[in-house]
Amino acid sequence: MIKYCTVVLILILVTLTHSTCYSADSFDEQDIGTAEGRISAIDTFKSTITVKSLMSYPVIAYNDIALLIGPNTKIMRSGSAISIFDITMGSHANVRYVDKDGAAEALSIKIIK
Repeated sequence: MIKYCTVVLILILVTLTHSTCYSADSFDEQDIGTAEGRISAIDTFKSTITVKSLMSYPVIAYNDIALLIGPNTKIMRSGSAISIFDITMGSHANVRYVDKDGAAEALSIKIIK
């Protein structure tokens, strides 16, 4: 019994140490990125928003991510779907996006109060 538990524990440890964690998931040969931060710019004419997110910790550095809002982008606040016109500057947001032809296109935006 002790040998069995030892073997199982070793297998679990080997699996955990060799698994790699990625910040982006694979999505049809495209990388899905995530960002969390404040909405720093909104352009309803061009259907874009800019999210200012903390790039690294403990060094304080920010990254501005300009995102295109496409027709399939899901924008949610408090469990309800909203449009780009309902987003306000300074709102806290979680964003999932994909790089397409050098531009970041938002897949989903979750506005957090």
